[in-house]
Amino acid sequence: MHSFCRICAVSLLVSLFAGESVWPGEAVADFPIFIDERPDLWTREVNAVRPAGEVLKVEKSRDREGVMFDFDFSGGASQWAGVWRNTSLAESASALSFQAEGTPEARFFAMIEGADEQRFTAEFTATGEQGRQVVLSLNRQTFARKLGNGDGVLRFPLRSIGFFAAGGGVEKGRLAVARFSIRSTQPEKELPCLLAVPASAFDNVFYPDEEKSLEILVRNRSSQDVKGDLVLNGVTVDGRTLFQREQIVVPAGEVFRGRMALDLPEPTFADCTVSLGANAEPFRTTVAVVRPPQIDKIAFDEAFYGLCTMKNPVTARRIGARFFRTFVYWRWTEKVSGQYDFSSYVEEARENAAAGVGSIWTFEPNVPAWLGVQHMVFLDQPEPLRHFANWVKAGLEALPRGSRGIEINNEPDITMGRTALVSEERAAVAAGTLLRTGFEVANSVEPGIPVLGGGGSGEATRTNGFSQHLLEAAHGKVDYYSGHPYSSSRYIDSAGSVVWPDQYIIPFLEGAAATAVQYTRKKALWSTELGWAYPKEDLYLSDSTRDYAAICAQALVLLKTVPHIGKIAWFRGYQYKLGLNERGYDYSVFLQTLGGMRPTTAVNAFATVSSLLEGSRVGQKLDLGPALRGYLFENPLTNQAIAALWTTRYDVSLKSRLPDGVQAVDLYGKSHSIDPTLRMARGPSFFVAPLARAADLRSALEKALWQPEQPFVITNIGARSTSTLDFTLESLLMEECDVEIALCVGDAPYQARLKPGENTIEVPASDLLRLGNALNANVTISGNGAVVKGKLEKAIIPVPRLQALPAVDGQLSPAKLALASQLLQERVNISPPDPAVAWRGPDDLSVRYGWAWNDSGLYGIWIVTDDIHTGATGTSFWNFDSIQIAFDPQSRGGVSGYRPGNREIDLALISEGTTGLRQTYPLREDPPDLHALVTRDGDQTIYQVLVPWSYLYGKSAPPADDTLLGVSFAVNENDGSGRRCWMGPQGDGIGSGKMPARFPWLRLLPQSAR
Repeated sequence: MHSFCRICAVSLLVSLFAGESVWPGEAVADFPIFIDERPDLWTREVNAVRPAGEVLKVEKSRDREGVMFDFDFSGGASQWAGVWRNTSLAESASALSFQAEGTPEARFFAMIEGADEQRFTAEFTATGEQGRQVVLSLNRQTFARKLGNGDGVLRFPLRSIGFFAAGGGVEKGRLAVARFSIRSTQPEKELPCLLAVPASAFDNVFYPDEEKSLEILVRNRSSQDVKGDLVLNGVTVDGRTLFQREQIVVPAGEVFRGRMALDLPEPTFADCTVSLGANAEPFRTTVAVVRPPQIDKIAFDEAFYGLCTMKNPVTARRIGARFFRTFVYWRWTEKVSGQYDFSSYVEEARENAAAGVGSIWTFEPNVPAWLGVQHMVFLDQPEPLRHFANWVKAGLEALPRGSRGIEINNEPDITMGRTALVSEERAAVAAGTLLRTGFEVANSVEPGIPVLGGGGSGEATRTNGFSQHLLEAAHGKVDYYSGHPYSSSRYIDSAGSVVWPDQYIIPFLEGAAATAVQYTRKKALWSTELGWAYPKEDLYLSDSTRDYAAICAQALVLLKTVPHIGKIAWFRGYQYKLGLNERGYDYSVFLQTLGGMRPTTAVNAFATVSSLLEGSRVGQKLDLGPALRGYLFENPLTNQAIAALWTTRYDVSLKSRLPDGVQAVDLYGKSHSIDPTLRMARGPSFFVAPLARAADLRSALEKALWQPEQPFVITNIGARSTSTLDFTLESLLMEECDVEIALCVGDAPYQARLKPGENTIEVPASDLLRLGNALNANVTISGNGAVVKGKLEKAIIPVPRLQALPAVDGQLSPAKLALASQLLQERVNISPPDPAVAWRGPDDLSVRYGWAWNDSGLYGIWIVTDDIHTGATGTSFWNFDSIQIAFDPQSRGGVSGYRPGNREIDLALISEGTTGLRQTYPLREDPPDLHALVTRDGDQTIYQVLVPWSYLYGKSAPPADDTLLGVSFAVNENDGSGRRCWMGPQGDGIGSGKMPARFPWLRLLPQSAR
């Protein structure tokens, strides 16, 4: 039964300062921002040379409202310290109002953070015994100073506000601030109440047998009592609805506190909204009821599942995380040579230990300013290396001993391998030297402490990549390889472009494990980072977040199926800043809201997998046919055999019985009956039996009858010419099957026999590929009593045949201008498709391009309008103004990376004004055998390339008339602070993941069709 517990309302409006509030309806309308202004709801932030705990001390104010802190800037003036807090201020907020009392002559400033993470500050004074009311207009004229990078535009909603003391005034002092309000440009539209649902002590994570409730806070900021219905509406992941209603009265100027009980007796995930009618903005939150860990304690060296970037160890322990991976930054812990401040990490280590959570400390050697070293790659020189060793030694001596390991460097392929100052090989040697030094120092402090290294990202972890060269340079001075086996297509979007773990990760992990065996002392991979990301605006219960949970569970299972894999720190535990995202996507397992941290669907997935598989042996693959993927695990610590099963494509039903005593568990942790209604999906389901019956469980699952919901899948479409289409059809049936394939109404269907698994079939294309600039057709596949319908869509770009191709030179002739007839100048052509990506229109970035061909090769030209040009340095051009061009000569497609025969080249105008040309797939050090030129004229960059057919087809015959080949490109944009976006044909296929199936096709027109 739902229950509602009302706690006596208390007034939080007794001010720290004298004076009365001004409420809506009076002369000036001030609207309080927060329901609760307690100091523990604010986050400390310090930029100072001395330890943060000595510089800033946050105290309780003289009553419940406001925050007060003491500062001490002894020893330097260019520093600041204070507090900030998440908020959400709409564009109607014209000014920020607050009461301030502070030390005379001190320098104080307020900080606001816009929707895109840009920070702005405004100075204010706080004088007088009773303080003063400060009113700051929320615009760039008042908040004139910008911190960090960005275009300087203040974007609403504002995500946080802060208050700081700055050096340059008095050395020591105090600031107290309270009664935070906004002044609105639309006071008549401001609602009378603020409503919040704070997270629980365990971030809204509950066990099935616990009482579950949500705390409700309502602040009446009007001058009249508010009466209304407090309503909770919710839905669980399996479709069950939650509803509760209670009438409340909130007196004017007071705060109501209550609780709403949740009837959630089994593991599930719930999306809940609490509302108060028209009196307040509704508040939405989430709740995870999870399967508890089955193992109480496990040794740190044996623990498998952990989290990267996490703060609440008790919550983490509840979902089965056994360790945290935390970054320790050199720049911030040794701001003055020889003066170390690891105090915040020491506190975190003690909290972790108290909760039974281990720690992996990643020592990140970002260069401190006092060292005078130009770049991290030069830290391997004798004097910087000595300072680096001293810093690592000081950190390990400061941090409590116990369940811990140390990693040297995070993703050095990015932080060290992408500089123009040295070659990539030289950077790898420098990173290896740091790792070797860190290993020696760590073992001098604590002999036997696990030392990790080589943690490159994605492609850097592949065989012969940056990480391998780094490990070679470490000369065996490393215990565990810490590579990050990311997919290049890890963003979950509505177009379905994400690469699922089962589509790529096993060979990736096998390669990483082989590298670990060859180069590390313990011959194992302890991966310190891996994750996928969901749309930043899609944060509750949706198709994307359901996929997020399924992907998380898949990956956590598959990591347990490869020998020599010992640990995974899932990225990312906590969202450490409200709205933080990458390209419009978020990785976080727990999200920040104005009510604290709350769970995502991945919390259930993590808890379920860790509960079942922590302590298990390496999983063995099950033979279940093409429709299912499965692995069997034996767990001696829980005395269980666990089979993890999921579908490769579409839902699958169980059509036979399993032995008695087998329990089914879904990825959210809920137990289900095993009957014909049980359906498998892309997210794993688990079948649990006593360990002694592991062989029986394997036999039963492999002999069971599984019925796919849809037996046939078109996995790819290709075409070498306009006469035929190459279908890749996957049959999910266990036996061969005859099918009919119909493309056009009136045409005779094509007959084919499909074997289980993947089939490639050539089908006459009729005139489909000669009509217009696109393939757009319906396809019907009939067989085995099923009819499967699909749609074929592909952009086709006509390419004229010329007797003589244009010269690749610095001349922009009329013929070249005429050839560049394709135009990209709309927002839809910008990737990533994130509104926060600052694109100011065609003058900022736009592209005219075109192709031509003859028997000698393929000519391409791109005329790029770009008002700010940033020349490339180093060997990785993609992070600068450049173009990436990819070829799929056989038009075979694919969504999980490039295949043999594919090519990718990168062109850039390098800093010296010369053309840079690299082949990035397959990677080769020497330039490819083709002719390219990059020039700059005013605000235009012109890229030209002539690709001989031998480069694409080798010794095979060159293409003929009406040949189709897949080609795409990405024009990268860098206005001075790294790549912020790119432009190319719709569908991309390069920048957000290598997916040749998304490439448009070039149709090589006959001479007569010019």
